[in-house]
Parts: sequence; structure tokens; C-alpha cells
Amino acid sequence: MKYLLIILFFNFLFASQGQEALFNQFTTKDGLLSNKVYDIVQDSKGNLWFATSKGIAKLEGFDFIKYAAGNDFVGDELIGLHKGKSGELWAYSSLGNIYTLKGNQFRAIALNNQIDLVWGGKIVNCFTSDPYGNLFLGSVIPGELLEVNRQNKTVTAIPVSRKTGFVVREVADGAFVFGTSSSKGQENMLLFEGKNGVFEVNLGAEAGFSKSRFLKRKNGNYLFAVGSEVIDFNSKAITSRLFVEKSVESILEDSEGKIWIGLRQGGVICFPNSEISSLNRIEYLGKQTVTSIYEDNARNLWFATEENGVYHLALSPQINYSAPELSSSSDSTRTRSVQAVELSATSGQLNLTNQETFDTIAPKVFFSGIEINNRDTTILTKYDLTADQNFLKIGFVGSALGNPGLFQYKYRMLGVDKDWVYSSSNVVQYTMLPPGKYIFEVSAMSKGGKWSLQPANIEFVIHPKFYQTVWFKIGSALFGIAILVLGLFLYVSRIKQKESEKLSLGKKIADLELSALRAQMNPHFIFNTLSSIQHFVATNNTEEALRYLSKFAKLMRVILDNSKRKEIPVKDEVMAISLYLELEKLRFKNKFDFEVLVSDNLDQSYDHIPSMLVQPYIENAILHGIMNKRGKGHIRLEFHRENGHLICLVEDNGIGREAARVINESKPNKHKSQGMLITKDRLDIINKVNESNLSVEITDLNPDEAETGTKVKIYIPLQNTD
Repeated sequence: MKYLLIILFFNFLFASQGQEALFNQFTTKDGLLSNKVYDIVQDSKGNLWFATSKGIAKLEGFDFIKYAAGNDFVGDELIGLHKGKSGELWAYSSLGNIYTLKGNQFRAIALNNQIDLVWGGKIVNCFTSDPYGNLFLGSVIPGELLEVNRQNKTVTAIPVSRKTGFVVREVADGAFVFGTSSSKGQENMLLFEGKNGVFEVNLGAEAGFSKSRFLKRKNGNYLFAVGSEVIDFNSKAITSRLFVEKSVESILEDSEGKIWIGLRQGGVICFPNSEISSLNRIEYLGKQTVTSIYEDNARNLWFATEENGVYHLALSPQINYSAPELSSSSDSTRTRSVQAVELSATSGQLNLTNQETFDTIAPKVFFSGIEINNRDTTILTKYDLTADQNFLKIGFVGSALGNPGLFQYKYRMLGVDKDWVYSSSNVVQYTMLPPGKYIFEVSAMSKGGKWSLQPANIEFVIHPKFYQTVWFKIGSALFGIAILVLGLFLYVSRIKQKESEKLSLGKKIADLELSALRAQMNPHFIFNTLSSIQHFVATNNTEEALRYLSKFAKLMRVILDNSKRKEIPVKDEVMAISLYLELEKLRFKNKFDFEVLVSDNLDQSYDHIPSMLVQPYIENAILHGIMNKRGKGHIRLEFHRENGHLICLVEDNGIGREAARVINESKPNKHKSQGMLITKDRLDIINKVNESNLSVEITDLNPDEAETGTKVKIYIPLQNTD
């Protein structure tokens, strides 16, 4: 058979490689349907079948052949496989639907609807059959053990004699159904209903509604596991009990008598000497979840995992259990106790012989050693430790009537552990404990399931460093609050100060704008302009008089309108300046001519400048540059855009700044341009308020000539206002 050839090939491979390749792995890369495997079984023809998350497959030769579910498949995953006494192959789902192999399909049995009515969607814990072809289901959720009688075509719940947390029922010789019995009973009690009697077994921990596992051993004992607890017992006694730290997913006793226990996220544990003991165990497969363990006809072991496919282990080669890669804690020098807890099959209660009294008495538990930061110390009832002394190692031991025996333990560190931690180890470590008060409690349990009446306890007080104390934290918090309040106070004060400064600057701007308005409506300018118009009237030049009078009136209106706004469009400024220059030209009898240029890169209606800003510089050019010039003067104004600024140029061909200063100094009444001073102050305040950079640059136009002329360049940051 092809399958046997494969096994022989693997055995040869292991023999040639020794201990370097104990396990051979099958994954989806090898054709497995999924790396999530639930169960394994071998049929009567020697073929291996695998239930995976993506269907059921049979190993044929070197290939995995998928077997589909029929049209009557209800859709939930097929998680288990079972070979009946007559060789029938069964598959079942997590909700209790049962399928049988017919041809190349798994077909639903006719009683599935009845199962659903009675079962009510409970989760399957186990599945078995008797020699007559009847099927049995056990539940994880409290409720029933279920019998599916195929002969009578009935589905009935199997009654149990007592309300306990868990139940095992022998339905035929060597066939057992087991699961959670009732939520109203004792959750930490197992009820065993066998052909030879009924008895109860104390569980060490309350497992709640958990998956349980059960098998009958070759020596006649029974092995029951729930949560992390494993109990080896028979109809008369509990022979051993062990906590394996991780939840049990699967158990198997192989043909050599070794016990294999698959764990959730804990790999698989092997007890090679058939004894369930923390001193006699070997661990394989790291932290994997082992969902099923199966031994085939050739004595090869198969391990189904939740994430990494299937592992194969050949038992034919001699395995050295002290191999370097194996973690072994076997102790052949330990004396094994032959005494055990006796169970009465007639009364259903635990009875003990006089020689075995120590297992019925609740054991005491003592502390065997305390290490602080890896240094042994005297055992005290209370320890006051510094913040750095936070690495604790605690040893403890159980004892009953002077016989240390082999005990299981539960412990917790109040302040760290929320629940009891169950363990077969009598040493525990706590690292990096933060400052605080802790109480460590520990209880021991005998093989008979008797816990210590009172847990042993030790108090640990780890004092904080000064900066970890409550007062320091309160002081720091108050200091932080004070800083925050002070910062908030300073922030509010700063805002108020800024608001006050804004109000003050606003008042100054208003005053300066009023002063600028007065400067623009200079009485000398008004009087002289009106005198010039009067001259036209006196000389009967009525047309010119009316034309200039109209321009004068328009200029006054424009000045008053512009004074109401902080910024005005360029076109309004150009119009006001043009009117002003025409009237000044009239006033000074055509002493100068002028030109006003506006670049095409400016939008005269959209781009704005501060009102009443340019006129003082034009006035200064006329009075100090042009009027002292012998010939005719020329004033040129230009507006254009340059590097994000609006540039206003005022150029004249007058005598220049230095010559004007000399002439002004020689006059008895020195003239000060109020408009220039007011404009300078306005620029400074506008820059403060708007955080802008308006600036003015005044240079000589022709420094090498006698009449140098003057160029004023005003930089105005462009900002569009409505």
C-alpha cells in the first residue's frame, strides 16, 4: 500500500538522521488543504483522514485528496472524525450535525433534524459509537449527553444520576461519552458512570464550561483532563493528579504506554514512563496548539495543530529521551508512592483505608525559600523592601502527616494576579514589581483533591522612591497646576496688554489720519489755489476758473472720502494725486509738469494702498525740490508690482536733498514738513498693528550732478481688502 511505503520512507529518513529530525511536518505546501487541522483518523483500509478548516482530505500515496460534503451539508465546519466498530467513517460538525462517508462524499444522516431539535445548537465535546452503530454526543455547554439510536431512529438525552460539573458515561465496553453535565451542580466535581459502578472525583479547580478530554488506559485506569488539570484514576483510587499550566486540547496513550497530552499554545507533553508527574515529562512542538493526537496501525504518531498543519513521529526508532533538543525533567531516583485514594463504587463517595489517611486530610503548605533580587533571605511573614528590591522568587512545599507526597498548588499575588494560578511547580517568580503592598497566598492539594484549609501567606511591601510617593505626585501635580495657572494668567495679561496696545495704536492712527487730512487740506494750499482761481475770474477767464474750481471741489471731496477708509484702491489714489498735482501746477504758475504711470501688472480696482500716504512726498518734492530750481521742474509718479509689493515711485528733477537742507537752514523760519513726519509715524504704527513691513527709501536720483534730484520709493505689501 502506498501509505505504508511513505511511512517506511520516513522511518528510514529518521534512522539515517538520528535525533535531528524526530518530527516530519505536512502543510499546505505538501498538499494539505489547510494548516488548521482539527482531527485525524485511520480507516479500516489503513488510509489516514484529516479534518481541516477547508474540508476533509484522505492521504493517498503522496497526495491529499479532498472529499466534499454533499448537497445536504448545512455549512458549519466538520471538526471531528470517528471510525465505528464496523468500519464506518463518520464526520461531525461543531454544532452536532453528523455525516457518513458514501462513495466520495460525506452525506448527512437522516436524524440530523431531530438532533438539532434536542441538541439545540450546543457545542460538541466528544463523539463515539457502540458496536450496534448507535452514535453518542457530549456537550461543552451544560445540557445533555445525547444518544442517536439509528435502529429505532430516535434521538434522546441520556439522563445522569447526579448534578455535577462534568460527567463521563460508559455507553458500551470501551466506549465513553463525556462532557459538561449541569451548571446547577458542583462545577469542580466529575461524575463517572461506568458499567461497574458510579463514583465522583474531586477536581482541583473550577473549570467552568470547558472542553474536557477522557480516555481509558491499558492498565484499566482512566485519564480525565479539563482546563489545565489532568487526573489519573480508577474505580478505587486517584493515582495521580497534575496541573500542566496550559489548557488540554487532546490526550492519547500510545501502544508503548506513553501518555501524550496536547495543549493550547503549549505544544505536546510526553510522559514516557506512563506516570502523570511533573518530574517525568518531555515537551515537544514549542508553543503550538495541538488539537488532536492519533496513533496509526504502524505505531506512528500524528499531531494535528491549529496553525502549522500536521506533524508525524515514527515510534519504531529508539528515541533517546535525554536528547539535547528535548526538555526532560525525568527523575528516576524519586520514590513512587504505592498508596492511593480509594473510591467506593457503591456509595459514590470517597472512602479511604487506614493506611492511606494522609491523602484524605487537607495538606498544609509551608514556604521553603524566599529570594529577593536572586539573594536568599530569611523567611519572614512580612518584608519591607525598597523600590529596587522588586525581583521575588518564592518556594513552597505541601505536607500531610509528615509525608511530603506529590502535591499540586494554586497561588496568587494579591495586587498582581486576578485569579488563582494552578501549577504543579512549587516555585514562582515575580519580576519588576512596582511599589505597593502585596500579599502572596498559596495552597496545596493532595491527590485526593483536598486543598489546604488555610493558604499560607506572606506580605511584601515595596516602598516607592521619593519621586514615586503620593505626596511627591500630589506636590508635582499642584506645582504643575500652579505653573499652568501662572501661564494662563500671563497669557491673559499679555492678551489684555495687546488689546490695550491695539486700542492705543488705533487711537494714534486715528489722530495721525486726522493730522494727515489736515496736512492735505493745508490752509496755504487752499488759499493759494483759490487765489489762482480768483486770478482767472479777475482776468475774465471764466472757463479756466470754472474748470479749476471744479477740480478743487472734486479734490476736497476725494480727500474727505478717502480719509474714511484705512486703505483705498490704487485708482482712487491716482485720481487724488492727479487732481492735487494739477492744482499745484496752477498754483505755482506752471513751474513744473508731471506724469503718472500705472503698470499693467497692477489691478487698480483690486490692489489697495493705505489712504493719504503718497501726497506728503509729492508736496515735499514740489516745495523743496522744484520751487528752488531755476528751470522748469518735472515730477514723475509710477505704480507697479515687484516681489509681492506695490511700489510707488516719486521722482523729481529738483535741487536735491542736501541743497534743499542748506537753503532751509539759511531761512529765519525753518520749514518742517508736517506731512512727512505724520506719514513716518503712521508707517511705524501700521507696521506694529498689522505686523507688516511698509517702508520708504529716499535716494538722490543723479548724485554726480549739481541738481541731483530725488527718488522716493515706497514699499507697500500687497494685501487685498474688500
